[in-house]
Amino acid sequence: MVSGSEELVSNVLRLENFSNMKCPFPLTVAVPFRACYRLNYREVVVKVVDQEQRISYVTPSATEGIYGGCRVQPVDALLLSSLKCRKDSCHFILTTSPLLYLNHPLTVSPLRPLTLMLPCPPKPKKMKTGEEKTCTYSDSTALMPDTISYHRVRVLSASVNASKKLTKEQLVVLGWKDKHWNVLDKATVRNLQNDLVSFEVLENYERLIVLRLLSSVRPSCLLFFAEELQELVRTCKVSIAIHKRQNDPSSVVLAVLPSRELSWGLAELHTQAYCGSPEQSAEILMREGEQLLLKFSGNITSTGDQCTETHTLTFHNQRRNWLCLQLRELDPFGNYSSAHYKGTALLFQIPKDQLVWREDEAVVSEDYCLGQPVCKLSLTLPKTVKSLSRPISAKLLRHDQAEPLCDELLAWLCNELSEEDASLLVMCLRLRRSSVQLAQLRAPNSLALQIFHILTTWREALPSLTPKCPLLAQCLTRIGRPELAAELLKKDQDVNRSESRGLAGNRRLAVRDNTATLESV
Repeated sequence: MVSGSEELVSNVLRLENFSNMKCPFPLTVAVPFRACYRLNYREVVVKVVDQEQRISYVTPSATEGIYGGCRVQPVDALLLSSLKCRKDSCHFILTTSPLLYLNHPLTVSPLRPLTLMLPCPPKPKKMKTGEEKTCTYSDSTALMPDTISYHRVRVLSASVNASKKLTKEQLVVLGWKDKHWNVLDKATVRNLQNDLVSFEVLENYERLIVLRLLSSVRPSCLLFFAEELQELVRTCKVSIAIHKRQNDPSSVVLAVLPSRELSWGLAELHTQAYCGSPEQSAEILMREGEQLLLKFSGNITSTGDQCTETHTLTFHNQRRNWLCLQLRELDPFGNYSSAHYKGTALLFQIPKDQLVWREDEAVVSEDYCLGQPVCKLSLTLPKTVKSLSRPISAKLLRHDQAEPLCDELLAWLCNELSEEDASLLVMCLRLRRSSVQLAQLRAPNSLALQIFHILTTWREALPSLTPKCPLLAQCLTRIGRPELAAELLKKDQDVNRSESRGLAGNRRLAVRDNTATLESV
């Protein structure tokens, strides 16, 4: 939707007529736009593109327009000052008019001379001594007053009066045609009231600008100045910042802020509960409609990003350029020596001519190589204590709860085993030789007590969730004592059943005691 030096200030609306019927009455469409527009609202126009890609500019209060017209691009005094500082040959240029863009058929010559009126302020006030060296001027007002808009650019019929006599303060007209600037030598520029100038043209030009000169300047310098100025009005110096939401560090916003309004943009972020480091990126020159492509590196990425998806932000000078993201870590065990997860945001600048339309969306051309990023911003995420969920099969053992394989069952089993059975059972349980020797030293004269110490050592070495009684019964079956295995399982069930009855009785007693206490109160 934007071309040349246009700036988008509202959303783009698509109107379709499915019935292909002509509307017998005018339509009024309300298009809201944000209040960050800094110039006069009367300079806002509505750009209409029909199905045949024809363009028309409609005033906000009108219901229809004609194909053809003009647009005005204001030239800020800061741009002129920057050009004077960079090029010594531009010091003789005092002020300029706004850039005038004409939209008319270039193949049809005008039947009569066109008289145009543009604002071009007189030279600034006299500079103080030493001010010229620092490239600062006492008059820092814009070259185009806020009260002037393209409605005041009038096209009149008049006659051409050529004059080659120039006063000490000269006015020169430059025109853009056939993709290059030309000096209109035959155009006579007149000073009018209210800082207006008028001139006449006989040919069709796409762009026009008036320069007020202190003295004569070579045409080549004027053409170079017009080309540089044309590029500067299309570019904007921006700074990029990433701020986090105060209550949610993983929620961040990437803001592209014009450098001349950086403090105002940071204050707006603060009012929206975003805070961050006062450091921003270096100034980057961006043009209207260009894109910034965002990629992540390190241990931080965005939610839903699997290192293949990319985020893009289209830059519009008169709109809020924010990109809200939700960050997360890639490896929860990464950056173990730091209290934060760390990553980097890489930003690549995509020129407008490298964007192609795909399903009503501007995407980067497949043939374009990204190259080096224009900006790198560090990212951090605080580490949080994560609660580990216990498996469903886990159960907690209380201190007063008996071990599933109690000492009474082990004592009964030790009295039923022979010395040969004990030797085979030790081999089946895969105990260490040191454990067996320790049991023999603790009870040298009692075989049953030695077996008891061996079984208790084996029981304590197993995890608490391991079913010990079925495992011991399986080992008894392997050594040829299945009857002892069946008896062990039966006795273990009886012990568990009695313990559960005892616990239920204790709960009932506790409930009765609590009820009695409440009744007494």
